[in-house]
Amino acid sequence: ESGDRIGGNLVSGNDGLFDPELIYLDYGRSYTLTETRSPNGYIGLPQSLTITMPTEPTQGVPEGPVTVSPATEDISAYYELTQKTETEPTTLTIKDRPYELKVLKADPATEAEPVPLAGAVFKLYRYRTINNVTQAEPVNGFTDLTTDQNGYIYHLPTEPGDYALEELKPPSGYKPLGENDWIKFSISSTGVIGQPTSHAGATLTWPVEVTGDAAGLAAYTIMIPNTPLPLYLKKVDASGEDLTGAKFSLSRLVASAGTTETGAPAGEGSSAPEAPGVPPASDNQSAHQTWQIVDEYSEIDMTSTPKTELTSLPKGVYCLTETIAPKGYVIFESKTYFRISDDRSVTLTGDDGTGQNSNLSARIERDTGNNSVYIITVTNTPGASLPSAGGPGTKHLSLLGLMLTGIAGAGLVKRKKQRGSV
Repeated sequence: ESGDRIGGNLVSGNDGLFDPELIYLDYGRSYTLTETRSPNGYIGLPQSLTITMPTEPTQGVPEGPVTVSPATEDISAYYELTQKTETEPTTLTIKDRPYELKVLKADPATEAEPVPLAGAVFKLYRYRTINNVTQAEPVNGFTDLTTDQNGYIYHLPTEPGDYALEELKPPSGYKPLGENDWIKFSISSTGVIGQPTSHAGATLTWPVEVTGDAAGLAAYTIMIPNTPLPLYLKKVDASGEDLTGAKFSLSRLVASAGTTETGAPAGEGSSAPEAPGVPPASDNQSAHQTWQIVDEYSEIDMTSTPKTELTSLPKGVYCLTETIAPKGYVIFESKTYFRISDDRSVTLTGDDGTGQNSNLSARIERDTGNNSVYIITVTNTPGASLPSAGGPGTKHLSLLGLMLTGIAGAGLVKRKKQRGSV
């Protein structure tokens, strides 16, 4: 109550008991127990405990129990109180929780769950201050950390201090983190890890219980995202010269889940109109898949540029449709199907994401400056586009044909009448 310390700092020994083992507390008083340092690799008491002693027993009034608060579920898991018996004193057992710290490298993209990324390489530093100068020093044994096939690095140090992770090599097909994108985090003296700070958008998940062989262990996870390298779309003429003036739309093959081809819910007996740029279903396509316009790229405007960047596309199968051709060129009727694989490689495919693309006017190239960057190049040939069946051009031609036929018929009738009158 007065704020005085009882016996100063209490330190547990190898047997887990404090020295002095027995602490004598006065009747009728309340005390605060705060864990100021937990053993390395353990999470200490998340908040102080209040120990309330019973009033001193009198004749005819037995001694009451010792109470500890708070007793909420999230805190009570950290301690156990055993009331005294004739042979044993009241015992308060503090249960520090063992934990591990791991790093997850992932592509958050637009997926429901982050996609783990293997092959990223990191170096761990610890900050130390000597003569008022703070420097980052490499941590021995942690200078070449590579994410496994599940995207994880396990068993990082748990000693209290300030740390930083530097990315030495990004996963294949992803942009490297910049020089200012070190992931900095701290471990407190009670095993609490602070939210990481960096320009890379790293996040920390609060420790969750591990199941299986490591049951009882709590796991912190620092998730570090990576942005995919861009995919480029390029337009050229038959001689390979850059060409401006085209427009495209981009669709992705997705699970249908009771949706129409446009992605809208399909009511019973209804038929949704086909959205512009959405490729029709094919015989190779699964009945549980449908094409859906990628909102961000519903119109890819290349009217003033021959090359444009398609960013942050998740893995999957896609279809490029040319909606407007450059002036003086034939519109590109064939669809360009391609797949982005788990390793971010890009290949031209058939309409179901497998096989070969039958479109001979499209090809995949690698960027000369970065072999991991892909370029889809589409070629246009000169000429005027013929009107499509059922389009307005057909109607005009049909009307013109009828008019010419009528004129020709009228001329023929007139000539017959003239011959008959002779």
